Amino acid sequence: DNPVLRVDPPAITKPKAKYYDEEDIDKLMVALEGEPTKYICAILVTIASGFRLGELMGLQWKHIDFKNNTIQVEQANQYIPGEGIFTKNPKTEESNRIIAMPEPAMKILKIHEKEEKEKKLSCGDKWEGSSNFEENFVFTQWNGKAMHPSTPSKWFNDFIIRKGLKKITFHQLRHTSATMLINAGLNIRALSARLGHSNTSTTLNIYSHALKSADKVAAEKIEQIMFGKGANKDAK
Repeated sequence: DNPVLRVDPPAITKPKAKYYDEEDIDKLMVALEGEPTKYICAILVTIASGFRLGELMGLQWKHIDFKNNTIQVEQANQYIPGEGIFTKNPKTEESNRIIAMPEPAMKILKIHEKEEKEKKLSCGDKWEGSSNFEENFVFTQWNGKAMHPSTPSKWFNDFIIRKGLKKITFHQLRHTSATMLINAGLNIRALSARLGHSNTSTTLNIYSHALKSADKVAAEKIEQIMFGKGANKDAK
């Protein structure tokens, strides 16, 4: 006999994904002025793409297509004590994807690329990255080695405290990206594919709150179309 079978499990409360709204993003953009290019780039690319942190750290320059304004995700970087930083396959099969990027985000990537090339030249023999620039990681340490996956998170946390911005984590910039796209009307299947989720149910579970808010906006738009200007007021 298993006494646990007679116990009712507690209800699971799904945590709401924290994110920045449009006003928060405006404040963030102002606060980023004058900060190091690589961190500006990491933040803006994450918001624009919805990448996971490991995916961002796993990017190499060969994955950046400046001609077509796209970024290919085919790997991720991870750190494990005792093993160090290593490159692995993305989280799911669906995480292998090509993401279309807004032009301003690609422009900051281009500026960052120029700085990385200058850094490679200035390091000379101390450069520990690849001699073929395309094979280097987009985000590196001073000597070309892959940036530690926790570095952007630590920098971002210190940054928002220093600037007095709303407290969120670096990972929640991914939630910010998804929520903005939901509010912009992107359908859930396209959003799920962009985020690299294995199925749409994952996206629906994480962003149910944002979807409810977007659905309320949709209802208001329907009301404006059906009963707005020019409609018969008695129909209300």
